[in-house]
Amino acid sequence: MKYFCLPKNAFIRTYDNYGYIIHQFNKKEFRFNSIGAVFLNQIKRDIGNIDESVNNMCVFFEEVDYHTLNHDFREFLSFLESNDLILLADSKVELLRKNKSYLNSPFHSNRIELNNSFDIESELENVDNTVAERFQFDPLKFTFHIELTTKCNERCIHCYIPNNEKLNGDFLDFEVIKKVLDEVSAANVLNVTFSGGEILMHQELIDILKYAREKDFIITLFSNLISLNEKHVNLLKEINPKLVQVTLYSTKENEHDSITQVKGSCFKTKRSIEKLVANNIPIEIACPIMKGNYKSYVALASYAQSKNLKLNTDYNIIAQSDFDQQNLSVSLSLSEFEEHLQDILFVNKLYGISTEKEKLDSIKIKELNSNVCGAGSDRICLTSKGEYIPCPAWKNYKVGDARKSSFLDVMLNSQENKYLRTVKNRSFTKCLNCDVSEYCNICMEKNFNESGGDIYYINEEYCNYIKSYKRILRSNRSITIESFNQES
Repeated sequence: MKYFCLPKNAFIRTYDNYGYIIHQFNKKEFRFNSIGAVFLNQIKRDIGNIDESVNNMCVFFEEVDYHTLNHDFREFLSFLESNDLILLADSKVELLRKNKSYLNSPFHSNRIELNNSFDIESELENVDNTVAERFQFDPLKFTFHIELTTKCNERCIHCYIPNNEKLNGDFLDFEVIKKVLDEVSAANVLNVTFSGGEILMHQELIDILKYAREKDFIITLFSNLISLNEKHVNLLKEINPKLVQVTLYSTKENEHDSITQVKGSCFKTKRSIEKLVANNIPIEIACPIMKGNYKSYVALASYAQSKNLKLNTDYNIIAQSDFDQQNLSVSLSLSEFEEHLQDILFVNKLYGISTEKEKLDSIKIKELNSNVCGAGSDRICLTSKGEYIPCPAWKNYKVGDARKSSFLDVMLNSQENKYLRTVKNRSFTKCLNCDVSEYCNICMEKNFNESGGDIYYINEEYCNYIKSYKRILRSNRSITIESFNQES
């Protein structure tokens, strides 16, 4: 083999003392020591020559003879090729042919998730702590979230964005986006998510996503897809996102449309889903569960299964970012929640996906001195106003301004971020002796919006949900297709 290149679904980040490579679909990932980092730095999306790369690396390995270095580098490349992380060929023409074949290959599986994570070195010494310790996060796991606009073409009744902002929404300026993406790229962050409002309404979306692709991020997009057109489909093919997450509340048009308050939105969203599936664009369905659609969960799961799509649901409705709690009226009652959980158990058994038993087996006692979540450390959101906040719905907890401060300055020096990093599980004194705390995920964003600004507020109704969750999960009573059909 003489030539090599990095294919479109593999991504590399290198640090002072280690290197990292990941396939965005099959989830294979590898960390290498400082030697591997030097090797990874030779791999680009443009075609590289093995012998020329070895010559370039001789300056880093002065005590290693050329033939040994050449042999080791070839072995390294062969290992990566065996895991679909690079392409190798004897000629440039062959490599171009392989790359074209790779571009047309449906690597992703929308529903099945693999869990392949490997460390080449059993112990990585002197890992790049200049970033990891100061940030208190792994930059590879850090997610940077950009809200492109609050303007939206739906009026979902549960949404945390007030309707006046959806109607008269802000659009984040492209120049601000470029500045921030440059800063985030320089910090070696890998994952960037774009959301709204509705991202397809941003007039500069094409330029924004192309710029993100130039920066070689793993890209995730949130959209309702009702205004999707061929131009958008071609754009998605070009930028190769890891995922497009689309919200579908029900397969029943009247139910879905009653939640979005836009007639015809269900038909348009389903049509767009099928368009993306036909074009081999990775997509998953997100479905907030509420009073108006919880009885249709099983039918929606069946629809997702028929399209080979993953379905993510969430019964937690977050109060509006302006502290208005009117949208919480659509939340499930305790009895409705229990009914929905039984449906989840049935669906998991029917389709053999991420069973609740696996969740039960993975539950661990919370470390009291651990952070409650990643707010302030491994995630941040840039709003359509150019302000930094910890999470998308946490609009009234500002931690910085992109026009005045750099990304690193906000992450390292913002007093608000520093405070969030001091909040531990033990900070929630009311929860210390709770017998269901290991089943509960405290959400400071949710607490803040529901209480008018108190991150330590605990909603007793949510506690009752978790008690039921534990009880039902532990009993995990047998649910058969026959019994479900009889109940239906």
